[in-house]
Amino acid sequence: MKYRKKAVEIEAVELTWMNWSEIVEFVTLPWGRDGVREAHTENGVISDSGQELGLIIPTLEGEMLAVEGDYIIRGVKGEFYPCKPDIFKATYDSTENEKAKVFVLFEPGHYVDEPGMVWGVFSTREEAEKCKDFRGDAEIYEHTIDKYGYSDDL
Repeated sequence: MKYRKKAVEIEAVELTWMNWSEIVEFVTLPWGRDGVREAHTENGVISDSGQELGLIIPTLEGEMLAVEGDYIIRGVKGEFYPCKPDIFKATYDSTENEKAKVFVLFEPGHYVDEPGMVWGVFSTREEAEKCKDFRGDAEIYEHTIDKYGYSDDL
């Protein structure tokens, strides 16, 4: 049998040493907000010699090592786990610049310079059409909005 991953929104931060405070703020680790319980290299040794250091993250499957460039993901149940960059980019798309299409039911003013009346904003044209039946002269306008509800075309 084949399966498709459900569309769920997750939060993630890429681990770099330049954003350490963001990582500490993002990952609520059981040993506190002061940082990692221990830092170690791939060999499990604390190193000041420039070897690649990592962050140990307690996951549902046990402790896992995240290294620079990995993404730290907060899952749907609040759990954390690291993800390699190539897997992350193949699996997830950013929702930061996501735009949505909306349909505005609008009745224009009857006189010059008279403002019109917005009767509703709908996610589908069909929903707007249902309401239009009750609003006489109303027209349906299609707009694109960002995640804050702003539109470039209004």
